[in-house]
Amino acid sequence: MNEDEIQTALSYSPLKSFINDEMICIVEASFLQELQTGNSRKIDNSSLINEDTGRIKDSLKTGDDFGVVSQKQWDSLINLYGGGPKLEGIVYVNNSV
Repeated sequence: MNEDEIQTALSYSPLKSFINDEMICIVEASFLQELQTGNSRKIDNSSLINEDTGRIKDSLKTGDDFGVVSQKQWDSLINLYGGGPKLEGIVYVNNSV
């Protein structure tokens, strides 16, 4: 990922860069921030998961706790750095607002 892609992933409204029904993944913010500085390690999304429920924590904030990347970007990051777990979803755009 280049610098602009990392900044978009950590931005307040990262979903603006995706289309309806596109598969996305979230990545721990600290990994993306370290990637900006040239450091590399495995992705560790375990801090984003509630241990009791096994679901993504409700209190997480975009940019502070996680970034949003495309499926293609996730695949590239995993191939380069490894880690996980994969936390994915589908973009849903509500046009009725």
